[in-house]
Parts: sequence; structure tokens; C-alpha cells
Amino acid sequence: NNFTVVNVQIAEAWKAVRVNGTTSFTLTNTCGAVTWSVSPQQPGGPYANGSTIVAGTNCGSWTVTATSTLDTNCTASSTLYVVNLTAITDASGNPISSAYSNNVVIVGQPINLLAQTCGGTFSNFLWGVDPSTFSDYSPNSQTGMVVTYFPLTNSSVSFYWKDAGSKQVSVSAVCSNITFSTNVTMSVLRPTAHITATTGTVGVN
Repeated sequence: NNFTVVNVQIAEAWKAVRVNGTTSFTLTNTCGAVTWSVSPQQPGGPYANGSTIVAGTNCGSWTVTATSTLDTNCTASSTLYVVNLTAITDASGNPISSAYSNNVVIVGQPINLLAQTCGGTFSNFLWGVDPSTFSDYSPNSQTGMVVTYFPLTNSSVSFYWKDAGSKQVSVSAVCSNITFSTNVTMSVLRPTAHITATTGTVGVN
């Protein structure tokens, strides 16, 4: 007699899902109905709700398993990555907020921000920064040049603000064809005193 050996087969070797998102895997072969499970099980980690995988709040990687209800030896597994763009942080890794006293800055103060990610490899970063910014000032004996350009497509961004007010900073990035974005509000302060400057003869020695 001819016979066929069958097993559960999952089409995707791995999948990525955003924090608190849901996803599902595709069966290309099975030996009867299956039950889904995720391991290791942990608070905040992903879990199976029928054939749907609920990501939870934790970043990381987990094993997703489909097991036949007719024969527990008939099983297959895949990898689930839970990923997220968690926050915009300062150079020390602290999220921008009043809790870290880093959401209020002074005009001319160096601003160094980082897009904090977890769970996967991110690319296609794009920052949005409220205007009135500059990146450098290059004086010489003839002129003083303000450099307004600075790159906006890296995982970090550095610049200065030159006026006061409430400023918005946003960043977006892509991981496994999933687009993420987040933003913060920063308050920029400047002196209110009036300064009268009197210039005499200027020379270069």
C-alpha cells in the first residue's frame, strides 16, 4: 500500500509584530486541527488566543508552536519577534519628560536625541523637528556662517534651537515592513532682558 507521512508545517519561519498588536501564522500542511501556543510564557509576553497571537507589552523573541489535536507528535514551530519604537530619549538614554527634567532646554543648548527601539532591526529613520534650528556656527575673519543643515535620517539627531517656545520633535522608523512613530514636546526658554550692544572699531590680530 502507498502511504504518506504528514506533519504540521508553518509557512513563515518567523514573523514580527508590534507591541500590543496581533498576528497569525499560515499552515501549509497539517494532520487535523491544531492548537497554538507561545513559549516561554511570561507576564507581558505574547500569548495565543485561538489561532491569533496577541503580542503583549514586552519586546523580544518567542517560539510559536502549532500542535495537532489528534497526534501530539505532529507539531511545528516558528519564531515571533515583538518590536517597538519605545521613546525619544536624551543622550543618556532617559525618555524626554518632566520626570527627568530634560523636556525644558535653553536657546543655544546642544540637543542630542535618540530613537529608542527594541526587539528588532529598525531602518528608514525620519525625524521631524520644529524650525528655527541650526547645527553649527563657523566664524572667520571675514564672516560668520550659521549652518542650518543636519541629518534627519539616522537613529539620532543633534542640533540647537535659536528661539523660545513649545517645540515638537517626532521620529518614525520601519522594522519588518511595520512603520512606527512617536513624538515629544519640549519647552525652549530664552532670556527676556533687553541687551544694547555698542560696537567700536573691530580688528583682527
